[in-house]
Amino acid sequence: MKRDKQQSSFVNIGSSSLLIIFLVLSLVTFAVLSLVSARSDHKLTGRLAAHKTEYYEASSKAEGILAKMDAVFEERAEKAGDNLAEYSEAVVDELLSGPFLDGIDLTYTIFERENEHVFSDKDPLLELGFTIPISEKQALKVILYINDYTKSDTYYKIQAWQVISTKKWEGGQPLELLSMGE
Repeated sequence: MKRDKQQSSFVNIGSSSLLIIFLVLSLVTFAVLSLVSARSDHKLTGRLAAHKTEYYEASSKAEGILAKMDAVFEERAEKAGDNLAEYSEAVVDELLSGPFLDGIDLTYTIFERENEHVFSDKDPLLELGFTIPISEKQALKVILYINDYTKSDTYYKIQAWQVISTKKWEGGQPLELLSMGE
């Protein structure tokens, strides 16, 4: 009889110890997983914050350039009067020689208006574009359509304000998904 009592008390002590060990291991595992997840989220948040900061810095620089362009458009519109060809050429000349671009290349296209019936009042006189670097891989591309200021309330319409990739994608890079034992 003594033997049965010893065996049953040993089983009771062992099962409760196993249960506590299992609970402790489970809690430690969940704690480690939570820590790893928190570190990963912290790194991701840091990268996103840096990207947003870079984007808003580029956007702010583009807004500054547009503010300076507004002054050029207004000044040239007053000088040119109703002569749209003179206005377009003067705007391009002043913008290309303007120091406010800070090394940013300005692209432009002057739309010729040989036949006024082909164009509507909403067709642009001129297309201006510039690109501001955001990071090594991205840039902010801005395209403006310069309006006929004599028939419009604004000097330009923003046609594009978008983030573009500046790094060339090379699709020929193979991916090794499974290593085959040779």
